[in-house]
Amino acid sequence: MAKNHKSTIYITNLRIHPIGAKSDFKLDFPGFDRFTHRSHFLLFTSQESIATAFEVYRNDNPETDRKQVRETLLASVVNLSTGETVASVRHRYIMDAWRTYEQVRIDIPVDYDSLSTEYEYEVRVEVLNTDEIPLWHSMRLRLPKPYPTSYYLPTAGAAKEAGSETLLGAIEYRPVMDERLDPLVVLDFDLGLQDWDYLPEVFVRFYTGLEDGDTPCDLPAMIQFDSSTGKGRILREFAVAVHPKGPIYAEFRTMGFAFAGFVFNSGDREIEATFTGDELEKRREYYRPDGERFINSRFPDLAKSDEDIEDEAAELKLDELVGLEGVKEQIENLGHLMAFNSLRRKAGMAVVQPPLHCLFLGAPGTGKTTVAKIMGRLMHKCGALSKGHVVVRERATLLGQFYSSEAEKTLEALDEAQGGILFIDEAYQLFQPEDSKDPGRFVLETLMTALADESRRDWMLILGGYTEPTKRLMSLNPGLASRIPESNFYTFENYDEEELMEIARRYFRRNDFVLSDGAEYALGELLAHDRRNAGKNFGNARHVVNLIETRILRDMARRVATLEAPGEDDLRIIRRCDISKPGIDFSASRERRAVGFRC
Repeated sequence: MAKNHKSTIYITNLRIHPIGAKSDFKLDFPGFDRFTHRSHFLLFTSQESIATAFEVYRNDNPETDRKQVRETLLASVVNLSTGETVASVRHRYIMDAWRTYEQVRIDIPVDYDSLSTEYEYEVRVEVLNTDEIPLWHSMRLRLPKPYPTSYYLPTAGAAKEAGSETLLGAIEYRPVMDERLDPLVVLDFDLGLQDWDYLPEVFVRFYTGLEDGDTPCDLPAMIQFDSSTGKGRILREFAVAVHPKGPIYAEFRTMGFAFAGFVFNSGDREIEATFTGDELEKRREYYRPDGERFINSRFPDLAKSDEDIEDEAAELKLDELVGLEGVKEQIENLGHLMAFNSLRRKAGMAVVQPPLHCLFLGAPGTGKTTVAKIMGRLMHKCGALSKGHVVVRERATLLGQFYSSEAEKTLEALDEAQGGILFIDEAYQLFQPEDSKDPGRFVLETLMTALADESRRDWMLILGGYTEPTKRLMSLNPGLASRIPESNFYTFENYDEEELMEIARRYFRRNDFVLSDGAEYALGELLAHDRRNAGKNFGNARHVVNLIETRILRDMARRVATLEAPGEDDLRIIRRCDISKPGIDFSASRERRAVGFRC
């Protein structure tokens, strides 16, 4: 057919779906969110059409050539084996002058008798009489008997890191993209049927079980199959960063039917495990509490996060922290008040609940995250919080992949923090008054809504950061200021020279190192120099830990490596020569995210 003119539109992203007389697709028109990229479908006797859905874009310049577009589209079904056009339909398409993009659906009339499971078909959509290249989508059909779930017989399921063959029941959660490849979910299977010539495609859905309006989509999986053994494996990437931490249900589907699934955990660490037997049975519905109960019973040590386990092992108490005398006094007073309220509650008396939300003001490395964990345990012990765990977030982990999706990320964090504390570090970065389109404002608006919701009081918000910028955030946000009174401002002072030295001594004791007298004197001199020359980004306790781990232990290792037969004392005692002389200026050191410390 001759091409008469350059197309004024181009079409892309073609998807198809067969439709029966009483199909939901027929009743839900246009129903774009129902289409997937499937190619394999069941053929029912009620078959009456093939629905096509695709996107249309304007080809001309929308600024200079705004006019109505008129084109003729042809949608057809072609038998690839015979070359015959089984059915086709012309569609007169009009795009209004003000549009630049549109979703279009065309249904091609084709009944059961016109199709066969013996052939492969191609569904095509093209712009007639133009130079636009036709779109096509393959289609294979199967009869509904045997039932689709008979094709794959699941034997084992798990997650695994890319490049590794270790199967995991729990994978490490990564709130932001990093250089590592995303892990995969895998499902091992036995071949269920022998009398078919191709493996039906498999899609995977990931369910979080959260009531946040999320609509899981079907993601195509890769199938590995060994015909000599009749065994195979299905693999699909799991994008860790776009899902909330916790139990995730992976559902495996073929030709629109779920045939297997398992719950794995995205959390603080990896645990080697494989799911088998009834753990692979598909779930009619998935709720997060069910997933949590399963994960906690399957992996009892995951009921507590790694951080909680470390805190309990160290039996960290408030009075054991270095410095922070003012913060300690405020928290002790709060603890007395909460204990008093608990006694009144038990006696059947009225209780006036004080506001819990607070600010942690101070420079990095002053113990804000550590104190938040202690406060969480305290609030749980006195009954103010049902769990007492701490969820740490910052601007980078609350901003979504797309503009205005920050509310979704914030709601996920709030859900994870229910029963405990949501600690937002460097919170002042969420407010950029000079940028009216800054996405941080969506985070603040979502937090304000949550703070005003009196029905959800089983959580606590802590905003942390440098003193002046964080106070300025409060002064420019009356809603926040009304929820966090000044009495709930906790000021974390910078450590003085002796406190920095005590942090270093505790680090060495905890890790089985000993300072010689000369090394202790030299380290004291070095820390005093660094403290006197500190800029606003000085890392306090973090500076001490970085100094030890990146310089002192490195220099000690270099010295010990030159010894012919080092003994236990050589491996333990830090000498004067392992401590570098003062002179390095840390005032221009790069500011880093506050992650807390433990002394």
